Amino acid sequence: MLQGNLPPHRHSHQGASVFKKVLISIVVIAAVGSAALFVKVAVNHDRMRQQLRDETPALIRENLELMDRGS
Repeated sequence: MLQGNLPPHRHSHQGASVFKKVLISIVVIAAVGSAALFVKVAVNHDRMRQQLRDETPALIRENLELMDRGS
């Protein structure tokens, strides 16, 4: 049967659009959170290493630096 000048039938994808927006939001929040956690761990690690260097006598510090270069 011919339909003439009727526009093509369209399905409503509004639910899928909302789902995509929510999914994208969750992914973005997770990415930002993991990046912030990564930075926090890196900063704490650097502070810990600096504190260890400050508390360690010079001879032991030289050995630690040599070990750091080797790895």
